Amino acid sequence: MKIQIITKDYALTDALSDVVRKKLARLDKLFGAETEAKVLLKQVKETCSLELTIYADRILRAEVKSVNDMPSNIDAAIRKLCRQIDKHKSKFDAKLMKEVQKEREYFAAAADAAPEVVRRKMHILKPLTLEEAIVEIDLVDHDFFVYLDSGSNGINVLYRRADGNLGVIETSV
Repeated sequence: MKIQIITKDYALTDALSDVVRKKLARLDKLFGAETEAKVLLKQVKETCSLELTIYADRILRAEVKSVNDMPSNIDAAIRKLCRQIDKHKSKFDAKLMKEVQKEREYFAAAADAAPEVVRRKMHILKPLTLEEAIVEIDLVDHDFFVYLDSGSNGINVLYRRADGNLGVIETSV
């Protein structure tokens, strides 16, 4: 399979490039050596997006988004492609369908693995008002900000909603 990896606002490492090529190499038996595959990796803020397009007899395309987890996007995109092939199995031969089933089982097993904690951060809580916390969330440019509310002395979480507005989670003991 001829693989073309394109990035947009994403720093591609050699390790990730190798992982993409290795995982797509598993699909060689489904499509053949002359089939072209285009992988577009892009990042917008914390969201990593992977678009996988395979130009075979038909064009197969899968798009997956996640938060800072591009390697799992590869597995999810391949699972989507296998589902597409399965959905249109009457258009593909029986040998191909057996191979698709094997690939689906392989990538489904990888998806069932429990997520693990890969990073820890220490955060010192400062007593802040809501207005000060809003300034802080804009300064750190994160989707959430944890702070100690100076009025209630409770730990609050300020978060950015999908519509662009802010929300507050207030805690009490």
